[in-house]
Amino acid sequence: AVKDESPPALPQRNRIFALISIVHFFGPLSYTILSVFFPKEADERGVDAITVGWIFGVFELTVVFFTPLALSMIQRVGARKLLVAANIIGGVANCLLGFCSKFEGIAFVLACVFLRVIAAVGLTIGLVTGYGLLPVLYPGSVSTAAGMLETVMGAAFIIGPVAGAGLFALGGGDHRAGYTLPFVALGLTELLFAVVNAAVLPTLPNPPDQKPSMRRFR
Repeated sequence: AVKDESPPALPQRNRIFALISIVHFFGPLSYTILSVFFPKEADERGVDAITVGWIFGVFELTVVFFTPLALSMIQRVGARKLLVAANIIGGVANCLLGFCSKFEGIAFVLACVFLRVIAAVGLTIGLVTGYGLLPVLYPGSVSTAAGMLETVMGAAFIIGPVAGAGLFALGGGDHRAGYTLPFVALGLTELLFAVVNAAVLPTLPNPPDQKPSMRRFR
């Protein structure tokens, strides 16, 4: 049977867009929530500044290289499953990042790099799927919808460091659960929204089937 690729009714489209916006909000928080407290915590575990830079940078590097693969997954896996998977992957990675404080030196670095890569994979899946659905959800106002998603992501970049610092202090700072609480709080929230998305998201129309290419933009 051929799937109906026509847009859903407007109220349903708006609900889908709201859930996509949540994915686009919590994904970037993975990048920014640690920016205030992580460098000091890493320094206390014998990690130099250059390595800390790589722990931050590997996140965006993963986004760059994983994007073409994420594009190719939309048709094969389905947009609904990918949006749910994005929150699950990011949530699990962030929860585990909260316990990297148990390690020292190279073990701390390797654990952080690995989990940051996994979190970035979750973010990439969410971003690519969300943006890919806009032409189907709002065929006449894609730029407006994309601008709203960019606004949501901008808010995440602003709120992330503040939320991270606040949760770090709430957890007791350096000597208690200050390192763990921001990551676990973010991860559990992402997992909660994965459950919400799985329960609420309808079957989503897939974007047009196009083979992704870094050389072709159209």
